[in-house]
Amino acid sequence: MISKDLKVITIDGPASSGKSTVAQIVCKSLGFQHLNSGAIYRTLALLCFEEHSDYTDSEKIKKYCNIIKKDYCQSVYDDYKNSSKLEILKYNIEDNSLISSKYNILSIPTLIFFNRGLEVKKIIGLVQKQDIEKAIEEHIKKN
Repeated sequence: MISKDLKVITIDGPASSGKSTVAQIVCKSLGFQHLNSGAIYRTLALLCFEEHSDYTDSEKIKKYCNIIKKDYCQSVYDDYKNSSKLEILKYNIEDNSLISSKYNILSIPTLIFFNRGLEVKKIIGLVQKQDIEKAIEEHIKKN
């Protein structure tokens, strides 16, 4: 059930016009969370393309939505949680507003890489699991 107190702001405009940048600024100034629906749509389109699926096949689209809904961040966490070369911490920004404010987390998911307490890389939005794994492996090699 959606709360009656839920406040939603939508921003529309042509491609590459700065909608996401404006949305992040507005969300930060109002203390709102940012949901980048464009990233979700692009992820769905990528899945359709990679699977050679008809984008009008509603059953396939539902299947892909469930794939996206799966917590791939949890999957990556499970794969690396026992690594001796890196430490992974997970935060729910809804429960940790100080963390999201301190590290300027405006979109979810956001993965931040640190070296000796300093932020060295940030991945924002939905990306494929293998891209996260590649970034982790590169981070381990550099540090």
